[in-house]
Amino acid sequence: MKLIIKLLIIITLTTSQLAYSDEAKVCFYELADFGGESFCSTESESQSIYNGGFDNKIESISVPPGMVVTLYDGVNFSGRKTTLKNDINLQQLKSSDLYNKINSYQIEPAICFYTEDNFQGDSTCLAANQQIDLYHDTEVILESNRHVLPIHNDSIKSIKIPQGMLAKIYKNDNFTLPFYALTENTTDNSLKALDMNNEITSIKAEEIKGLSCDKRCAIINSYDINLLFGFGEYWDDVRLLNKQVLLVFNTKGMGEEDNYDIKLFSGAGVIINKEGIIFSDHRMVNKFYFERYKNSDNLSFIIQIKKDNVEIQYVQTLKHQLVDVSPIISYDWSDKLNLPLEVVITNYNIDKPLILAKTILTADTDDKKWEKRDLIQTSKIICAFTPFLNIYNYLIQGKCQQLDGIVFSASEYFSSNTQGKTLHIAGSSAPLKHKTETLLQTQESVDNHMTLTYIDNNQRGQSLSLPAVAKTCQTSLHSLFNSRSTRQLRPYCIDWTLEIMTDFTLLFGNSLETWNMEFFGRIINSIIRTGSTGVVVENSEIEDSEVEKIFIKSIKEKIIEHSTENSLSYIKTAFDYAQLSYLTYKFYYSSDDLPSAVEQFPLGIYELLLETFNYVRTPPTIVSQGQLVEQNDLEFEIEILPTLTPEEETKLSDAEVKNAQAMRKKLSDTITRWGEQYQSSQAEQGASASADSSPDENDRGLKKLLRAGYIVTAIINRRLILHRPGEIYVIVKLQGRIVAIVLADRFNNRDRVELVASATLPDYVLYPDREGTVRGAGTAAVRELARYLQQQGARTLFSEVISQPSARVKQKVGFSFKGEF
Repeated sequence: MKLIIKLLIIITLTTSQLAYSDEAKVCFYELADFGGESFCSTESESQSIYNGGFDNKIESISVPPGMVVTLYDGVNFSGRKTTLKNDINLQQLKSSDLYNKINSYQIEPAICFYTEDNFQGDSTCLAANQQIDLYHDTEVILESNRHVLPIHNDSIKSIKIPQGMLAKIYKNDNFTLPFYALTENTTDNSLKALDMNNEITSIKAEEIKGLSCDKRCAIINSYDINLLFGFGEYWDDVRLLNKQVLLVFNTKGMGEEDNYDIKLFSGAGVIINKEGIIFSDHRMVNKFYFERYKNSDNLSFIIQIKKDNVEIQYVQTLKHQLVDVSPIISYDWSDKLNLPLEVVITNYNIDKPLILAKTILTADTDDKKWEKRDLIQTSKIICAFTPFLNIYNYLIQGKCQQLDGIVFSASEYFSSNTQGKTLHIAGSSAPLKHKTETLLQTQESVDNHMTLTYIDNNQRGQSLSLPAVAKTCQTSLHSLFNSRSTRQLRPYCIDWTLEIMTDFTLLFGNSLETWNMEFFGRIINSIIRTGSTGVVVENSEIEDSEVEKIFIKSIKEKIIEHSTENSLSYIKTAFDYAQLSYLTYKFYYSSDDLPSAVEQFPLGIYELLLETFNYVRTPPTIVSQGQLVEQNDLEFEIEILPTLTPEEETKLSDAEVKNAQAMRKKLSDTITRWGEQYQSSQAEQGASASADSSPDENDRGLKKLLRAGYIVTAIINRRLILHRPGEIYVIVKLQGRIVAIVLADRFNNRDRVELVASATLPDYVLYPDREGTVRGAGTAAVRELARYLQQQGARTLFSEVISQPSARVKQKVGFSFKGEF
């Protein structure tokens, strides 16, 4: 060890009598006044000095402005220590009791600024918590009697940054804007891209602690946000059920220069480039593509972390005004996987640093009840569908106006009611000041489209079964999305119905010959009578025997041993809803995917905010001489038939009761007749197909339509018979003839109403181009339904749609997207 140290000292020893090094180094001199032999060390170096060339006889030390050295009177950095930030001469060494007692030293890590590219030329280094204004501090440097000054104002061309440190560079004196924060080595090209080469006047150095690079963070290659360090003690605070990370990136136009990605600790990620914004799960199987079709100057991502899932949403803004917002996308994650709790941002644009304009960390107790004071349509929509209401105040001026919902003190947050409030944990950016009311009164075009608000991408594999069971048990689907809750925390109906539905689809969802109501009923009856399914399950991808045993056991326990009729009714109702979801998927994507595959796909929710809905008349469109002709002289006649509770029915007059009964009978007769037409057409088409051994694409398409029409009409008919309160039927007539029927359901919730099914006069479905075929009846029905619900005080009209993997996402859809059969 001693020999190595002597060699190091001999190598660095110089006989020059120059008073100071012209580089950013701490130099130790054998004589006073920085004379005689010397050796120097750069930032982060450390050494023990004993029995070396100097034999402890150091009589002066030069410490360049901004650097810090710690001296020890013991070897190996032991004993009494003294920290120096300035030069020290013989007299000061003696008065400080350091003369002949320096046995080891450490140079603090420091950020070094160079006058040439690639860390060449003259340099100045700053240790943590040091700063220099190169314009105003010149006099101070001259007064130090240095012959070689540090680098000058507007001369920096490259910067070397040790790991764990942060540089802040300012274009102007007095540390005034513009500025950038850097965590990586930076060359002249990167400084040019920032318009900062030979333009830097003020510089600061900081140690990275918690969330440091939280404003104007220039990412050359990559930047990691350690969530444990950022959230600190609040990460494990059991009261804070939700933690949020807000990332705001600078962008231009429609993202022509963007080329970066964000990787989450859960394995999920986001790719951002000029093509669009792509969300993916950890397997890179399910991807969601969003096109960027509007100009913006900020692209922000809100990441919400819960116990078992992560939700992500992007928001595009221009001059702090909302441009576009994505649905919230939910992914599974588990804190038991021992993955690094990091958000990693990687920039692939080698010509330009990526600017992370601001980073904010927040948390809340999940007690959210917003009091919205919105002024325009977009504000109402964004405030209605987001769980991140307070966080938008860091992004958007004049939206939601929830500034009083952000609390900056933990003691204040927890000492009062936390409902609707968010705790600001880290990040120096303040919420934006909202504009006055008069500035917000802007005109916006009417948008009556349904907006995609949520995508559930959790890998539970129940995209058909879970929504169907939620409807059957009249439970909010959102309450089932985000929890792997224990059985006692949710209705008993959910668990046993979901088990049966999931297992049936797993066992028999590989063929439409087995995944249908008739086969489902036959299997249930077989288990009730014989204790077995009575069929051979053919699915090589599962442990058939085990799943089948569990399925049979569930049927025995939940149906045979309980009220058979009631339990069967629940199961059949759930299967009806699952079939409707499957048919919607098939016709929305023109897909032949089988139920067992569709069960694994992501599930999306489209919503219409009724508060902003503006009713628009829908004239009938009729095929005339091969053309679609809008008939403005005709009107659809629309009737609303709600299924009331017994208590509500007692409030009706005798005339109203008689009229409702007559409407329901006519509706039942009509839907029965339509079902019979689809069934007879199926038989005719089957006979035709058997005569022709090679049916063409049109024949296969017609077969799908007939089957779908028969299923939908049968389901609506069963709903009419069951007469469950909360269901709403919309009947559309043209010139006295029923041409369309839409079914919606409150599912025990007066605020949120779901579109369940729609059926159209079979002739119009089977012969869409035939003379006299009517179009637009379904759209007219939903518009009238929206107006009716608006008057009833409902909040949203929504619909679930299963998404294809890697599909290009449609964020807005019209009312006819569910298909009409």
